[in-house]
Amino acid sequence: DVVDAVFTDVRRMRGWVDSIEVQATRLARRLRPTGESGAAEQPHISRGGRSTAGARAAADRSDICDQMPLFEQALSGGDVTTDHLDAVARAVKGLSLDARRAFTQRQDDLLRHARTESVDTFARRCRDTARAIASQLDARAEADRLTRQRRNSKVRQWLDQSTGMGHTHIELDPERHAALVAELDARVASRRQSDGSSDM
Repeated sequence: DVVDAVFTDVRRMRGWVDSIEVQATRLARRLRPTGESGAAEQPHISRGGRSTAGARAAADRSDICDQMPLFEQALSGGDVTTDHLDAVARAVKGLSLDARRAFTQRQDDLLRHARTESVDTFARRCRDTARAIASQLDARAEADRLTRQRRNSKVRQWLDQSTGMGHTHIELDPERHAALVAELDARVASRRQSDGSSDM
């Protein structure tokens, strides 16, 4: 019981200290344009004794807290740890702006899980959530693209006055184009078979 109590207290103290580090990182970033501070990672290296990778991770945590302020509050109270923030940062890395925005809008649900799940379980949840959001947005973008293509589909026909030949120019979305080509191929094949000819 004593050991459990010590680790609980350590977690709370560490969360409080980590939340102060997040605020200090945010301040360093704000001071950078004025020349009063270098890159947000620099104080972690020069004053905090962090490695370059550790400093970058600390800066990423600050970004996550900016986008998901409920996690910063939970961190200061010891309800979540920097490992939870790192799991979020890894999950959203590489996401498009829209996907990242959709992910951060789920902070209430994600925080609820972060409070009760192990870091490893929560990290998997974050990865799965990020993939699902990216997949949904990709599917939506593809559907919108297909709608635009269908709207822009057209057929032009004209007669060449010099040759007397008729021309047909067809622009279709990929789905209807594939269906048309398949239908034409089937009709040509059927015609060849019935005529016993390979000239068509």
